[in-house]
Amino acid sequence: MGKDIISERCFGGALLSNRKPDYRNIIPGLLVSVILIFTLAMNEGFCQDIPLDLTDIDLEDLMNIEVVSVSKQEKKLSETAAAIFVITSDDIRRSGYTNIAEVLRLAPGLHVARVDANKWAISSRGFNSIFANKLLVLIDGRTVYNPLFSGVYWDVQDVLLEDVERIEVIRGPGATVWGANAVNGVINIITKNSKHTQGLYAGGGAGSVGYGFAGMRYGAELQKNLHYRVYGKYLNYDNFTNRAGMDFHDDWGISRAGFRLDWDRSDKNRITAQGDIYQGEAGGIYDEPSLTEPYQLLGIDESSVSGGSIQFGWSHFFTSTSNLELNTYFSASERDYFLVEHSLNSLDIDLMHCFKIRNSSKLIWGLGFRYYKDKVDSTETSWALTGDDDRGNELYTGFLQWSEFLFNRKLEVILGSKFEHNDYTGYEIQPTGRFVWNPNRAHTLWGTISRAVRTPSRFEHDGMFMALIQPPNTDYNPSPYPALVYFQSDSTKFGSEELIAYEMGYRFQSKNNYFFDICGFYNIYDHIRSVENISTDLKFATDIPHIVSILSPRNQDSAETIGLELLFEWQIREWFRLRSIYTHLQMDYDTAGEVIVAYGGDFDGTTPEHQFAIYGLADLSKNIETDIGIRYIDRLTFLDVDDYLTLDFRLGWQPYEFLELSLIGRNLLERWHTEFNYEMSSYRVQVERSVFGSVNWRF
Repeated sequence: MGKDIISERCFGGALLSNRKPDYRNIIPGLLVSVILIFTLAMNEGFCQDIPLDLTDIDLEDLMNIEVVSVSKQEKKLSETAAAIFVITSDDIRRSGYTNIAEVLRLAPGLHVARVDANKWAISSRGFNSIFANKLLVLIDGRTVYNPLFSGVYWDVQDVLLEDVERIEVIRGPGATVWGANAVNGVINIITKNSKHTQGLYAGGGAGSVGYGFAGMRYGAELQKNLHYRVYGKYLNYDNFTNRAGMDFHDDWGISRAGFRLDWDRSDKNRITAQGDIYQGEAGGIYDEPSLTEPYQLLGIDESSVSGGSIQFGWSHFFTSTSNLELNTYFSASERDYFLVEHSLNSLDIDLMHCFKIRNSSKLIWGLGFRYYKDKVDSTETSWALTGDDDRGNELYTGFLQWSEFLFNRKLEVILGSKFEHNDYTGYEIQPTGRFVWNPNRAHTLWGTISRAVRTPSRFEHDGMFMALIQPPNTDYNPSPYPALVYFQSDSTKFGSEELIAYEMGYRFQSKNNYFFDICGFYNIYDHIRSVENISTDLKFATDIPHIVSILSPRNQDSAETIGLELLFEWQIREWFRLRSIYTHLQMDYDTAGEVIVAYGGDFDGTTPEHQFAIYGLADLSKNIETDIGIRYIDRLTFLDVDDYLTLDFRLGWQPYEFLELSLIGRNLLERWHTEFNYEMSSYRVQVERSVFGSVNWRF
C-alpha cells in the first residue's frame, strides 16, 4: 500500500485557520445582482420575442415527469406519495457540475459537503459522515452501496453526465421497494436510452486548482429499433492546499469507459445491456497513531481504485396493464486504501411483476437474490479481521405492494412490504403505508408511515481497527501512559439499526407559473450503533508502556429527528425561472456509549440545522444563458465547522447549434471555506474558489 509518514506536525493558527468571511462586504453586491435580475425579469419588454430553452420544459411538464424510484413503476411526480425531487438533464447541463456528487447539491433535503479534492460526505435527513450509512445510491437500479463499511465511495460513482436522463432523489425511507439500507433516502441515477444519444458528443474543460476533464460519446443505430452508444470520460483534480500553502496530497484522477445497448425487439419485449470500467487514484492525508509525542503523525495516502460492471434488463408487456421485468448485474471493484486493501464482487438478480386486479387496484410483487463476496488484506497492523479474509454473503428478498384508488380515483392508498433474509441478522421485514390525495390537478396531499433497517456491514461484523491514540494526562485519558484505542467488532452483540418514519407532504401547482412543495417528517431511530469500552489493560511488553483500550459496537443509541423541506419554483417570465429550497433539521440524539463519530456516537451537529439555496436560470438572448446559485449552509456544531455562504455562476454561449461554450465559477464569495471534517484526520481541508471553462460539441 502506498503511504508515507511525516514525523512532524504543525498545529499553527494559520494551518488550521477557519476564518469566517466578512458577509458585510458581500451582501450588498449580492443584493444588487439579485435586484438587477429581478428588475429585468419584471420588465415586460425584455426578451419577449426570443425563443427560449426554458419553455421546452415548463413547470407543468416537470410535475408530469414519470418517476420509477418510489414503486419501481412509472408514475407522475405530482402523484407520488413521497418526498421526491427530480434533477433533470437540463438542470445538470446548466449547473456546470462535472460529477455526480456535485450535481446532488441541486436537490433539497440533502447535505452535500466536500471533504477534500476526492471525498464527499452526503446524507439525507441527518447522520452525515464520510462513512454515511443510511442513504442508498443506485445507477440504473444497480446498487453502489458498499457492504464492507455500509456507505458509498463517491469518488468512483460517476457516468458521462451528458447521458443522464434524470436523477431521482427520494428523501425518507425507500426500504419497502429497495430493501435494507434505504433508511433516510434513495438516489437513483437514470441514464438515457441509447436511441436518444445518437451521433457524436465531445466535451472538456480546464481551470484553476489544477482542474481538468474530458468526455466523448458516440451513438448509432445497428438495425431498426436496435441502438447503442459507447463513451469515455476522464476527470482530474490537483491537490488542495490551505492558506499556509500546505499540500493535502488529495489529488484525484480517474478514467472511465462504458457502453449501452437498447433493443425494442417488439411491442412486447425490450432489452437493455450496459457496462462500464474505471481506474484511477485518489489521495489524502490521515492521522497515523503514535505512542510517542506528538502521538499523531501525518500519514499520506495514495489509494488506487478500479472496477467495472455489466448489467442486463428485459421488460415483457403481457397487456397494457401487466408487465414483467427481469434485471441482473455483476459488478467488481478493488481499492488499495490506507486503512485496508479490499475487493468486492457482487451478483444481483431481480424479478418484478405488475398487474391490475381490477380497474382501481394494482398489485406489484417481486423476488430477488444477491450474492457478494469480499476479500480483505489484513496484513497491515492498523486493520485485522476476526473472521476469514474472504467471505461470501447471500441476500434473499421478496417484495409485495398493493394499491387501491378510491373516491373516483382522487385518493390512492398503498400498502406494501419488503421481506429479506441476510447472513448477519436473518429475517427483516420493512412495511409501509402510504396515501396520496389529488382533489384536482393543482393540489396533492400525501402521507406515509414506514419502517426501515440498516443491516451490519462486514466491518461491524468481524473487523478490528486501530482507531486512535489518546495522549496521557488528558480528560479522556487521565493516566500517565498513552492509550491505544482499538475498534473490535462482536457479531453476537450488534444487529440492525431501525427507523420508524412519519411523513406528510403537500404540493401545489398554479395554472400559470409557480410550484410549491413542502414536506414535514418525524423520525424515530432505535438500536443505532454505539461503541462501548469492553476492556482496558496496561501493556509493558513493548519499549513504551501504554494502555490498550478496546471499543466494541453495540445497539444502545437512539435518536429522534424532526424536519421541514421546502421547494418553490417560479417562472417569472418565459426566459427567467427562480428556484429556492430550504431545509430545516433538528436532532435529539441519545448516546449511551463513547463518542467517536466515525464508529458510533453523537451525530447531532454533523448535519446543518438550516440550509438555504436560491437559483436563477435566465436566457438572456437566443444563444446566451446565465445561471446563478447562492447557497447558505449552517454551522456543524459537533465538528466545529463554521457556516458559509457561497455563490456559483455559469455563463453559457451557443454560437452554433452544435457548439456550446461555458464559463463557470465556484465558491466565488471567498477564497477558502471548510465544509466538513474528515473523520480520519484532524486537519481541516478547505475548499477553494475556482474558475474554469468548458466546451461541448454535439454532432
